[in-house]
Amino acid sequence: MACLGWEEGGGAWAHIHDRWKWLPDPSQGYSVCGAYQFLTSADAPLDRECTDNVWHNLIPLKVSLFVWRLLRSRLATRDNLVRRRVISDELIMCPAGCGFREEADHLFLGCATLSSVWSLVWHWLQISSVYSCVIRDHFHHFCRMAGMPRSSHSFFKVISFACVWNTWKERNNRMFNNKASDPNTILDNVKLTSFLWLKAHLPSFVFAFQDWRRHTLLCMGVVNLLFHVCSFVL
Repeated sequence: MACLGWEEGGGAWAHIHDRWKWLPDPSQGYSVCGAYQFLTSADAPLDRECTDNVWHNLIPLKVSLFVWRLLRSRLATRDNLVRRRVISDELIMCPAGCGFREEADHLFLGCATLSSVWSLVWHWLQISSVYSCVIRDHFHHFCRMAGMPRSSHSFFKVISFACVWNTWKERNNRMFNNKASDPNTILDNVKLTSFLWLKAHLPSFVFAFQDWRRHTLLCMGVVNLLFHVCSFVL
């Protein structure tokens, strides 16, 4: 190799130059925008329609931002805190005491204590369904409830956001205040929260809380669908 000029300081190195290469975008090279996208993108491919479909005028901005972070795996769940070396591995367990690691999918959909709120929500709505244990799929399924009129989808989104919001508040209450509420109490908070959001941001929503609590689908305007289904059965 020395005779070919590849020894240290040899002539073969004269026309070889080292240079930096931005691997996420080799053709265009490094840019601040590209670096931001690289740092804020999740490891798994994101459904942009799902993650960007969180902004709604019926829902407070801070809650929409919370759900946006949830769908992008950016919440301060214990698995993320361990990954960022904020807390040690010994503190990764779910604060509900179920014996599993606290991850977003587990906390909201898999925890035997906190995720049971969803079963109560389905019962409250008088809808029977099997839901996904992946938060993005569950969000897409619930907010676009199959068989329900398109006009009701905004109501389902409000309920969905109220559910994860109150679940997160319950999680924080258990962690920082050492206080726990039972799933039925969390459900009552979901009903009240969703009602207050609708009452504050939807002028056409003229129903009382008791109406919303007891006849939710009718308040959504699903009465015509229910009438047709009952007529068909009869």
